Amino acid sequence: MEALAHLAQSVLGRIFGTMPFLAILVAWELAIPRQSFSVRSRAKGLGFWVVMLATAAICYTSFGTAWAMLGLKPLLQLQFDRWFSWAGLAAMPVATVAAVLIGDFFSYWFHRIQHIFLWRYHAVHHSIEEMHAINSFGHPADEVFRVLLVVVPMSFIPVEGLIEPTLMTAVILLLPTYTHSPIRMHFGPLRRVLVDNRFHRIHHSTEPAHFDKNFGTYFTIWDQLFGTAYFPNEDEWPETGLADVPEPQTFREWLNLPWRYRSARP
Repeated sequence: MEALAHLAQSVLGRIFGTMPFLAILVAWELAIPRQSFSVRSRAKGLGFWVVMLATAAICYTSFGTAWAMLGLKPLLQLQFDRWFSWAGLAAMPVATVAAVLIGDFFSYWFHRIQHIFLWRYHAVHHSIEEMHAINSFGHPADEVFRVLLVVVPMSFIPVEGLIEPTLMTAVILLLPTYTHSPIRMHFGPLRRVLVDNRFHRIHHSTEPAHFDKNFGTYFTIWDQLFGTAYFPNEDEWPETGLADVPEPQTFREWLNLPWRYRSARP
């Protein structure tokens, strides 16, 4: 009973913890829009998001419980609090950036694996034609794969000496959602380092020249290092979606799309 209560708390916490960030971005989109979207699109996206967040909470909570029961220990402890002590007051922010960079490395390769081996699931995310903050869903199965291919490996190399988790969580939640948002604000010169909405939109482009580009979640460094970076021009804002599958409009279409989808595209 206690385990169920903990799981319910985790699900509700993830949902209500994420909603303020979504609300901020939706308000931003309405205030300085680059594109306009229907109320139906926003309502549908919200429904999918709630299910996605609940699935993620269940996956992460189940992972934490399983790891505790198995008593598995880290293979390596990254003691960033000591390694970056030379930075003084900036030590914790520097350590946090380094930790996110490592996490982004795993996310980058997870993303590439999705395109090669898990495409029929990841295609759900790429099918989005009306892409905005609250309509940037993926398939719930993605959260299971993320735990197996990102969270599990990173659990063996935990990091010490980070910024307060609530602040780090806020950045982790907000930035990937912003990169799907069509607001006019972008990172300017910083886009050479940080992923912004113009950089990530290329990844969702319907233009063949943009296929399999810009896999990074937070930093562009891995795309640059592994030859998948494409930096768009100021006015480059392509259409998004997939030519061979429409964006799902109902829960049924959303959930069963991986089994309906057939495509030669990797």
